[in-house]
Amino acid sequence: MNRADVSVVIPCFNSASTLGRALASVVAQSLPPREVIVVDDGSTDDVASVVEHVRAARPHFDLRLSRRESNHGPSVARNHGWDLATSTYVAFLDADDEWFPSKLEIQFDLMRSHPALVLSGHRYTESLVPMTTTLPVSTRVITLRRLLFRNYFCTPSVMISRDAKTRFRREWTHSEDYMLWLETVAAHGPALLVDAPLVRLHKAAYGASGLSSATRAMQSGELRAYRQLRRSGAIGRTRLAMALCWSSLKYLRRIAILRMRSS
Repeated sequence: MNRADVSVVIPCFNSASTLGRALASVVAQSLPPREVIVVDDGSTDDVASVVEHVRAARPHFDLRLSRRESNHGPSVARNHGWDLATSTYVAFLDADDEWFPSKLEIQFDLMRSHPALVLSGHRYTESLVPMTTTLPVSTRVITLRRLLFRNYFCTPSVMISRDAKTRFRREWTHSEDYMLWLETVAAHGPALLVDAPLVRLHKAAYGASGLSSATRAMQSGELRAYRQLRRSGAIGRTRLAMALCWSSLKYLRRIAILRMRSS
């Protein structure tokens, strides 16, 4: 069987109730991955039994479980799985989300046809409509300048070169994924966006939880990411000022929307 030269990394923390659905979406891929690495980040539920059930049903499916004794958060878990990966590319999937069946085939072909490309992503949906995608799909080049003003990628959409110089910031709890995309594009060149939804999110999107505290935390993470890029020399003062201003305007808009929803 042909397989995509991709390692799928799925971090888990007390996700036994949803992990089976996520793994089923990987098993159902039109072009299956070379390996799947589930990182149990100190769970107290029975994640292992879910993995064993899938293994028993699919004995030729390369599925591994790496267990950590204590919980250190998704950044550490994703980095751990990334370090264990043996494929050319790494794709991230959260334990409560699911991929469309053509996700890996579309994205791997894209990465393979652009050897210099280090990072790609695609759109997402929260809809329960049937998961089908019309081919061919269009793509957009995402430069650092464009990425500064909008985060185009959710983590379960991203495929990245295993040998990328960057990693998730383990000490960050908000915008650590956005920081990784920014640093990767700054170091390796533009990313590509597949202009089609290839993942279904079963958790609230950015700002959709209705919690202004979460929105403030995400805003703080964005600002920290921009300042870190300036310190590293990836952007200049003018671009930093523009990014900070635009981020603040977006934040005020989100807060206004949340207040209208709660009134």
